[in-house]
Amino acid sequence: MTNGDAGFKAVAKMVANKEVVAVLGTGVSISVTDGNELAGWVGLLRNGVQKCEDQAQTGGNPLSDQWGNTMRNLLSGGDLTDLIGVASNIETRLRKHYHAYDSWLKDTVGSLAVKKPDLLDAIKELNVPCITTNYDTLADDHLKRRTTIWNQSFALHEFARNLGLDKLLHLHGVWNSSETVVLGSESYMKLVTHNDEQAIQSALGIRATLLLIGCGDGLEDPNFGPWLDSFKTVDADFKPYRLVTQEEYDKAQARKGDKTVHLLKYPGDHKKLPDYIRALAKAAHKPSGANAAASAISAKGHTRVPAENLAGQAEGLESVADRLLRSLLLPTIANTGVSAAAIAAEYYERAADLFEQIYDQDGAGRCHLGAGSAQIERARNDSVGPAVRSAALRAARASFERAHEIFEGRNDKRRLAKAWVGMATTAELEGDVREARRFWEDAALLYESVAESAERRKCLQALARLAEL
Repeated sequence: MTNGDAGFKAVAKMVANKEVVAVLGTGVSISVTDGNELAGWVGLLRNGVQKCEDQAQTGGNPLSDQWGNTMRNLLSGGDLTDLIGVASNIETRLRKHYHAYDSWLKDTVGSLAVKKPDLLDAIKELNVPCITTNYDTLADDHLKRRTTIWNQSFALHEFARNLGLDKLLHLHGVWNSSETVVLGSESYMKLVTHNDEQAIQSALGIRATLLLIGCGDGLEDPNFGPWLDSFKTVDADFKPYRLVTQEEYDKAQARKGDKTVHLLKYPGDHKKLPDYIRALAKAAHKPSGANAAASAISAKGHTRVPAENLAGQAEGLESVADRLLRSLLLPTIANTGVSAAAIAAEYYERAADLFEQIYDQDGAGRCHLGAGSAQIERARNDSVGPAVRSAALRAARASFERAHEIFEGRNDKRRLAKAWVGMATTAELEGDVREARRFWEDAALLYESVAESAERRKCLQALARLAEL
């Protein structure tokens, strides 16, 4: 768990580097509707129980008082399994009647309106991609982003690849498209068996760090609980950050062994959350060293740097690509053939191009090395066909050759050796043993010259392996 200045600075830096996706929970909708209970899951279910009773009464087959009392008691208990059971009961009963389910969603979630926009205004200042488990479109409308739903495969892939600011992704559906609303166990099963949605959901946790805003701990916000649990075994660098009050922080700390998220505590109660988010946005978007360097280059007339700042963009792309490549999970995004390795390679190449535009050869060389390594991972993927594998290896060779050219000119022997290693690995995968042997030998000599004994040993092991072929 992370708290205090270190956590604040870490999140601000990730926001600046475009490494954050905000997850908007029910707390956001409850806040901006000034506490309307229909914006929360339990409040909505309580209304659903009443709707079932009214519907049955109208149909001449009233439900027993015992049924209603049982449902309300289960809601009061707050147990996740019980809540899902109540939700399933509501969904099943209302779907039996023509348009009853649709009209209930319209009269409840569809009736919500923004009354206090302060929190959404603060989120807008963060300028980050957003996803939500909420059924309402309050954030979509206020932030002016197109509603994207979990069953829209092409839009899902586009969102995961670009992480743009023009869309807001709804992981559990939208009220005016009732077939997409994930309420009870039946609709939840549709979601978890939807391959595209599950692949994208997993990919988002790798592409960026999730910043949970207005999200409960899993019991208070049951729609989000199952996904939140999946981060318990993830490396600390990839865990989400959850914004919490002191009370929420203490409650989470009391649960020993809770390793799901980093907790980022803000002062005061929920009313102070907008101020804290604005502080994050201000810290993230203040001029950085990269901005100053780019401005200096522009002032000297070397290149024209756009307002978005080429250096900042390049560093952001490189950082995201680094995260993808470091991850042990390199999943293929369903039905697109676009793997995390391919995305990393693309980001490295774009970053290298930006670095070269501002004459940052060190940055460009790093990114060419990264692009080559990502293409190697892509070629090693058993699911790709021979044409894709061949193309990945050609791209890897080109990236490593460009890195070699840069670092040879800079007399950077350590990175030059890395380029040789990349070229040796590429040649080995291509089946060119003779060339691979030559590259491994060159890399071993360079590592010896800079006293990198561990890396030299790896090169010698590779040569021994090739000698056995």
